[in-house]
Amino acid sequence: MAHGGVRRPSVVARRPSVVACCEGAAPARQWQGYLRVGQVTRLTPTVNRIRLEPIDGGRLPFTFTAGQYLTLDLPVAVEPIERSYSVCSGPSDTHFVEIAVKREAQGLGSVFLHDDVKEGQALRLHGPYGQFTYDPRRDAGTGTLLLVAGGVGITPLMSVLEAAADVAHAGQVVLLAGYRTEEEILFRPELEALRARLPHLEVNTFVSRPGPGWQGPTGRIGRSVLAPYASDVSRVHLCGPGPMMQDVIGHLTAAGVPRSAIHVEAFTSSRSRTTRRERAHDIALAAEQAGVTSFAVDARAAGRQFTCVPGQSVLDGANAAQVPLPQSCDEGICGTCRVRVLSGSSETDTRGMFSAEEIEAGWRLACQTLPTSDLTIA
Repeated sequence: MAHGGVRRPSVVARRPSVVACCEGAAPARQWQGYLRVGQVTRLTPTVNRIRLEPIDGGRLPFTFTAGQYLTLDLPVAVEPIERSYSVCSGPSDTHFVEIAVKREAQGLGSVFLHDDVKEGQALRLHGPYGQFTYDPRRDAGTGTLLLVAGGVGITPLMSVLEAAADVAHAGQVVLLAGYRTEEEILFRPELEALRARLPHLEVNTFVSRPGPGWQGPTGRIGRSVLAPYASDVSRVHLCGPGPMMQDVIGHLTAAGVPRSAIHVEAFTSSRSRTTRRERAHDIALAAEQAGVTSFAVDARAAGRQFTCVPGQSVLDGANAAQVPLPQSCDEGICGTCRVRVLSGSSETDTRGMFSAEEIEAGWRLACQTLPTSDLTIA
């Protein structure tokens, strides 16, 4: 899962010609090379914070915008595996960068970064990537900056808060963070320190399975929690599990928050990629048995038609045919490749990027949508 789970950019994401620009900010230049593990800190029983520094000291060889992520090449097998994690430190920390990684029992990357990584070890990485960005010089707006996190989805939002504090943002900032248990709550000392730098910062932490000593709010971040902030919101950053994000998007839009003001980023895991491959295999097998060799996709916005081999995603088919579709990560994290399916059938995973009403209206992620018939998209 991203932000402590796994995110993985596509090969396309490494090509500057097709990387979509960050929302409201010029994209940081992508870099690749080695950084040294300067510090490993246990934040909770399942989350480690890892500080990465230049091998010879000095300044970082790249800059980033709050909300972006880095991709690490981890030496856990015969060939390194790529795993991507959100930055949780602020852009003004130019001598180090930090990520927070949640341990997944079946996650090769997260297990390595919990059990095997050593301080002083050099790790190869590349980035930064991502469009879940916040630049306070351009994106502050006049209303409330509302940040909503589910679990370790708070990771990129910490970078957003740091960026706001760096420019002494004077507007209202609200963080709503939900966890299952008190033990899972992240960044308590850091949030206390940010209160002193952001005088209008409001932090509300919700626990859905509280212990007997819990004194804070309980339950989930639902309609009644969000409604008081909806009338004055100028920008929303939302990150967490898919079902939680789908519900929050629906509640906010129902309360009148413009959809364009809601910026989202999803969790993804090694299991979710396996699931997509499994679905692709099943579709390819069924098509072979039915004698089907391709599905036609009519892309109305581009005025073009292309084909998808059974098991191929709409985005991969478009790229193969050089039909331009907006894109960035190819893993259902950033939500850039939104398309609307007007006709035809497909299998898909929306990753919580849309409300229930948007899904009903046909909105999908092109990178997660596998045609099972001819499609028309807009």
